[in-house]
Amino acid sequence: MQLYHVLLFVHLVSLLIAAGAATTLHLADIEIRRATTLAEAGRLGLRMKKTAHAFPFAIVGLVVTGVWMTHRLGWGFSAPWVLAGIAGLGAIIVLGDAVNGAYGKRLGGRIGAALARGGDGPLPDDVIACLDDPLAKAAAVAPTGLMLGVIYVMAAKPGVTGSVLAMLVALLAGAVASQLLLRRPEARAVEAVAADLA
Repeated sequence: MQLYHVLLFVHLVSLLIAAGAATTLHLADIEIRRATTLAEAGRLGLRMKKTAHAFPFAIVGLVVTGVWMTHRLGWGFSAPWVLAGIAGLGAIIVLGDAVNGAYGKRLGGRIGAALARGGDGPLPDDVIACLDDPLAKAAAVAPTGLMLGVIYVMAAKPGVTGSVLAMLVALLAGAVASQLLLRRPEARAVEAVAADLA
């Protein structure tokens, strides 16, 4: 078996790890906005925090194998689609660490403080405000849009215009999807679901 095939396998497994972790995060992000109690929100927040630990492994796998294949196969690091892929991955890392990481800490801190103040109960206003933050919602889904954009440019290998357009469309699609997917249901709808489950 050639080294190329081993590294391609590692590259694809790293991509699957990233996609699986992103899917788990998105589902928990949707659920946390439907949470009716602090304990439920805290449990989902903890799941999100643990899931995020998969991303550094996936990123290292993607970068190391991607750099090797780019060099070994002679594509070069000045190809527009390679530069778009590198820029997309860089943006994913920044959004994931700087924005989503800070948001997760802020949300976790508010949930923890509310639990310490009065134990379990309905979500207080400061937790709801944190969940409704439009920038945090956009940053939660935009990396997945960018990931799809990176996959597209790696597969299609477009020129400068195609690479830039692909990444912009992917980023915009992620931002729009975030506002649709991460809407909190109306309070009455949440109460109705809670009553049905009781």
